Amino acid sequence: MGSNRGAGRGPGAVDPRATIGADPHRIPSYRRERARPTVPTRLPRPMSADPNAKLPAPRPAPGFVRIVLTVLASFFGVRKRSTHEADTASVKPQHLIVAGLVGALVFVLTLVTLVRFIIAHA
Repeated sequence: MGSNRGAGRGPGAVDPRATIGADPHRIPSYRRERARPTVPTRLPRPMSADPNAKLPAPRPAPGFVRIVLTVLASFFGVRKRSTHEADTASVKPQHLIVAGLVGALVFVLTLVTLVRFIIAHA
């Protein structure tokens, strides 16, 4: 009987006097998240002094042989840093993924064929 809980407002109501002085917009400390710094996804291009200056030429698309050599070098695991950086700048990831899957499939099929040939002629 001495409780203020639900004082005339229905079951589970809280006495408004219990929150006097509390900031209604304050998030309890156990619910606060760390503020994450915002990082721009694309940096603005610096303005040149000459408004008629040409944009840099687009990078040339690597050919089929270049992509295959890149995948073979990654299978082998040894490459020069300069070659790696040049490939990273010019080769699209989608092309590398497709070439890597095809290379792995060819490698596995070659091993299976070699093992079957050796077993058949042993």
